[in-house]
Amino acid sequence: MVSTIQILAIVGLLLSGYTWYIVYRVERSRAYKAVCDFNERMSCAKVFTSKYGTMFGVSNHFYGIGFYLAVLLLDSLGYNNLVLYMAIASIALSVYLAYASLIKERNFCLVCNAVYLVNALLLFASF
Repeated sequence: MVSTIQILAIVGLLLSGYTWYIVYRVERSRAYKAVCDFNERMSCAKVFTSKYGTMFGVSNHFYGIGFYLAVLLLDSLGYNNLVLYMAIASIALSVYLAYASLIKERNFCLVCNAVYLVNALLLFASF
């Protein structure tokens, strides 16, 4: 039976995969316009390709894909305490990235906020 945590991890994995697709398309053609790009202040691609879109030289979507795959694996193996600790860490990172997106970049990223919501629900479900 699929748990709530696994469903949330799959949603997070899909969102991270979509982020990967957007970054790939934007890198190939700056003219590409993602579905979540509404205007200059509501643009996922703008946030993903900003200096806050990478950490230690690696694009954030790779961290997201790895994170959600790890959550899926750990939950299926019954390591719920580790999932809880990972969810707490994801909230801390989500707060930082939300600050960077909304305050520093002055941009609302729909996909980013969906990921933050998934992370909050993941924390709630892992209790």
